[in-house]
Amino acid sequence: MHTNRHHAALSLCVEALSKGRYGSSLISMDGCNHDRLMDQGIQVPENTSRAIPDWVFPNGAASPARNTSRPDALFVRHIPGRQAHLDPTKIPPQDRDIHLVELKFCSDTNPVSTLERAQTQHSHIINRLKTRSLRNSNRNNRVNLHIILIGVGGTIYNKYTITPLINLDLTKQKAESLASQLSVHAIQRLSTIINTRHALCFQGASGRGGFAGRTATAEDGRRRVRALRGMAANPPDPH
Repeated sequence: MHTNRHHAALSLCVEALSKGRYGSSLISMDGCNHDRLMDQGIQVPENTSRAIPDWVFPNGAASPARNTSRPDALFVRHIPGRQAHLDPTKIPPQDRDIHLVELKFCSDTNPVSTLERAQTQHSHIINRLKTRSLRNSNRNNRVNLHIILIGVGGTIYNKYTITPLINLDLTKQKAESLASQLSVHAIQRLSTIINTRHALCFQGASGRGGFAGRTATAEDGRRRVRALRGMAANPPDPH
């Protein structure tokens, strides 16, 4: 359920971004089913894969560690003023403008801890994607990480939700509209998760009849409350 919640939210983001200037620059996408995206009318560029392709790395070499950190989406564009090409694979490594997107659900009252974990999670892959010109430091590429946070209870943050979407070239109006959709989605999925847990606990207790069954049901209820509080404070990570 938690994984589906994440993937559905990511699909909403990819749908919005696919309609902007970043759409044709999508190179890799983790957690989204291509067929499902196509059913939603989202045009997925050909050769889009879950893993980051070898050619995105400056040396073009595969690394066993590269898949230990896989962003939800990766876009490759050209740096303005440098060599441009409609095919991202033709852009020279030093002229690439690389954008990693990571979407996470977080505690409604403490988003910073999730933000810091995401930054640490992708620090290695960011370092691997950077070019290092010894002759001209101004000819290095750019690698940016955009972390989009959503509170498990539907909380939207100006700094951690709206701003990253704007940095991905959405207008403020479109970013706020998408954030509203993400908020509604989070609330609906949280309700589904709670109801499913209640039903499972009730089924477990219903098999124990009489006083023992009622006592077990009460204890299950208290356990559910504790579990839900813990989930809000530390939501599961699908990665």
